[in-house]
Amino acid sequence: MAAVFQRRWLASTSQDNTVRAWNVDDGEEMLRFRAPVVSGRVLPLADGERFLTMGRGLDGVVLWDVLAKQGCEVESLRDVAGLLPDGTVLGSSNSEPRRLVAWNPRTGACRTLWEELFASPIAVSADGRLVATWESHGFVESRCQETHQVRVWDVATRRELASPGKCWWPKAAEFAPDGKSLLAVSQSGSLVRVVLDIPK
Repeated sequence: MAAVFQRRWLASTSQDNTVRAWNVDDGEEMLRFRAPVVSGRVLPLADGERFLTMGRGLDGVVLWDVLAKQGCEVESLRDVAGLLPDGTVLGSSNSEPRRLVAWNPRTGACRTLWEELFASPIAVSADGRLVATWESHGFVESRCQETHQVRVWDVATRRELASPGKCWWPKAAEFAPDGKSLLAVSQSGSLVRVVLDIPK
């Protein structure tokens, strides 16, 4: 997965867990590291010089600085969904019970939005109103069968607005600009589009 930000940097992750960043103008490689395990997601921050990558399980979230050419783990975050309009990052806390939080990249402080969270946030709409979550169920109809569920919620009211049903395990997901559909990359690398029937 890759992302261009500030029209200056190109950051990417690869299947061998290498995180890289380049200067778009001259192609100079600014950063190259082998991360423990990355999920493929690259989230540029509002300051234009740093980005986040997401790991799996206890590998957590890593904050990368292109100019400083280094990365550090964000210990307070477990999952990241995206940027809110004020430049903070919507994600889940790394402590129990898990909470939906807005993390400030400048100060490192977390503001709690939901006191309890039972799924992983994977995407947030551009206006910050909607959040998509993903959860896994190991037992269905008394059989050991793992299924995955994606749901869409109103952040302010915590009301479930859409549930597309049994779904996939997304590597990355984003809301369409109009918030009426969710685009995701499956584990096989295919692009999935889910139309959301969300009440106004």
